[in-house]
Amino acid sequence: MGNNKKEQFGVSDLDASLPAAAAGTFTSSLFSHSYWGPYLWKTYKTVYEEVLNVASALRASGIGHGCKVGIYGANCPQWIVAMEACNAQSYISVPLYDTLGPGAVNFILDHAEVDVVFVQDKKVKELLNPECIHTQRLKCA
Repeated sequence: MGNNKKEQFGVSDLDASLPAAAAGTFTSSLFSHSYWGPYLWKTYKTVYEEVLNVASALRASGIGHGCKVGIYGANCPQWIVAMEACNAQSYISVPLYDTLGPGAVNFILDHAEVDVVFVQDKKVKELLNPECIHTQRLKCA
């Protein structure tokens, strides 16, 4: 094999890697996650199907090309699915984080002009906070 990644893996860019993996190029699991029990493993194909479903739901909700989609929560498999769904529809994913203080999320929403937010259940209160004035323009997808 040469040094060319396309020769090695059959894909030349990141956008093509997940569909190629789901089609059977890679046989291992993509990731695992545990919620107080045994680890659950997800294959590339399963994750890709989830990505397509989420991407389709976003498009069906009327979100247009190039819209900004916030992702607010801890790193987890759902975070990856949301990000890949954005990539699949040419949306701009905007990570939201509150590590810089309670006003950080509002600041990011304002300056990035976020249209939609995927939010972890533990973080919903922050978006519903009266000081978070930008939730009035956010869609619930």
